[in-house]
Amino acid sequence: MGHHEPKVYISDKLPDSLRKSMKLFQAKNELPVFLKGGPADKVLYLTTVALCGVGILGIVRVIYTMGFAKKKAD
Repeated sequence: MGHHEPKVYISDKLPDSLRKSMKLFQAKNELPVFLKGGPADKVLYLTTVALCGVGILGIVRVIYTMGFAKKKAD
């Protein structure tokens, strides 16, 4: 009969640092994945939300000024 090699999984060859990161990000908790990295992730997320808000306000301002342009006095 045939000689069978034991199965080798890719997870057996992962570096410890990657294995640690995988455990952190796959943990069962209430945090969304984009906040599981710690305080730095929260700062980056809040900065992104703030910049999106500023951009939306800028677009609303441009649309308003284009729609209600001041008439030039001739």
